[in-house]
Amino acid sequence: MKYTLIFLVAIILLPTCRKESLPDPIEGDPVFMVSGSGVVDITAGQRDFYLFTDYQLDSSQVYNLIASFEKLSDCEIECDEAFRIEIRNSEVTPQGDGFDLADAIRIGNYDYVAADSSGQATLESYSVDFSTPVTNGLTYEWDFGDNSTGSGTQVQHTYSSAITNAEVCLTITFPNACFSTICRDLNFSEQLGVLSCNADFVIDTAELILDSTFWEVDFRALPDGPGPFTYNWNMLGASDSLFTDVFVDTTLTADTIFLEVQNGNGCTNSIFRNVLTDLSGVTLCSADWSIDNTTLNFSQQNLQLGEVTISYTNSAGINFRSDLGPQPDNYNFRILREEAYLPNENGESTRLLEVSFNVILYSVNGEMLELEEAQGVIAVAYPG
Repeated sequence: MKYTLIFLVAIILLPTCRKESLPDPIEGDPVFMVSGSGVVDITAGQRDFYLFTDYQLDSSQVYNLIASFEKLSDCEIECDEAFRIEIRNSEVTPQGDGFDLADAIRIGNYDYVAADSSGQATLESYSVDFSTPVTNGLTYEWDFGDNSTGSGTQVQHTYSSAITNAEVCLTITFPNACFSTICRDLNFSEQLGVLSCNADFVIDTAELILDSTFWEVDFRALPDGPGPFTYNWNMLGASDSLFTDVFVDTTLTADTIFLEVQNGNGCTNSIFRNVLTDLSGVTLCSADWSIDNTTLNFSQQNLQLGEVTISYTNSAGINFRSDLGPQPDNYNFRILREEAYLPNENGESTRLLEVSFNVILYSVNGEMLELEEAQGVIAVAYPG
């Protein structure tokens, strides 16, 4: 028996169509199709239809696995007709965690995303893991910029979703009275997570002068992020100077150097550091901290995990969706069979699914299409 060869492409088509030729049929390949109630009858490889696969990670950290039948014609005839199935993962995938295929694809029934839900969760908080290199005998004190404090070399702090920025400071105190405080702006965004800039300064040159009474020390800023940069050395006001020249008295145990750097995005770093001096040299009290991980915490209400959305655009360009109206209690989407399939042309893993479903699709104008005992053979891409 002949089957139509269908290649899987992990992209979303733009509204304008592309004209591409389909490969010749090859013995043994599956026929990707969807049909139901005489309303929808689409087979990949016929009438310029092609099966596209995709996966997307939304702002709630939920993967959506997508199969989409779309046309490859030059848009002169029935170009707008398309059929799309989206399967939401049954678990949230936190940043840094791997995707678990068993959470998303299983044999059995799936409900539909409800008409009164966007399928998105509400951001509740940001959890941020901070750390600094460990040295015995030092004390580490944190100010998280929201009237909360902590101590230690590895700390986690949770910020309310209402926050947009915070200045986080770490003060490290050494046994020899040396101390260093580094403050950095954190900027919070549901789309981008938690961003910071990491400016610093170092000793560039040091020369003993004036009968060994003073060290003349040149400090050099290490800016971070896009320019232009402004520098405020020792609270003397903003300037464009990457360097500052400071005379440090050798008779003092320690002196304090201050630098504030602001980059072109408005992100600001403030650094206070002791400088220890004697006749043998100049020592800069060094310390640093970093963000190891950030997690966006979403409410589980209305997340619509493990549910399905079906959409159909007819040849007149009218779009119908399952999430624009109610579904009968006995209507659902069912995966009858699932198995591994060939990687798509981008090298992404795919899964072949045999499905059946009953669904009512609604247009924004209230028109309805009912698909009863619909059948399909589809494939979806997923993160490997």
